[in-house]
Amino acid sequence: MKNSTLPKAAAIGLVVAVIHFILFFIGVRFVLQNDIDWKHILSNAVLSLIIGAISFALYLPRIKFGFYIFIAGIAVSFAFMFSIFSERADGWADLAGLMTYFLIDLIALICAVATLIIVFIVKKLRMKNDFPTDESATKQ
Repeated sequence: MKNSTLPKAAAIGLVVAVIHFILFFIGVRFVLQNDIDWKHILSNAVLSLIIGAISFALYLPRIKFGFYIFIAGIAVSFAFMFSIFSERADGWADLAGLMTYFLIDLIALICAVATLIIVFIVKKLRMKNDFPTDESATKQ
């Protein structure tokens, strides 16, 4: 890992956290039309910092597949959450929207980590197979 990767990853994690905070606030305050108090803001800030920290951690490795999968999952989860919030056919739209949001985020995180693990294993196996064996070294 290069030294320049750490500040860039920190900046990306912070940007993701701020965008997440704003989108979540817009979803609850304006789409759902719920009142916001300091407890909502605090819980939203903590959630946004957690999402930002996960984004930071997924951006650090050279392989960015996991980061992009996680960001795509966040985008999809917000789209579904806003869609469910805007329907608001019954009193359960807020709960259903939040549950959908967290479920899709969790699936995206699992897929991102699984992708990183698979890529890591494949690279290790390729490196292992690239080294000459005793038989191939003696034939030359």
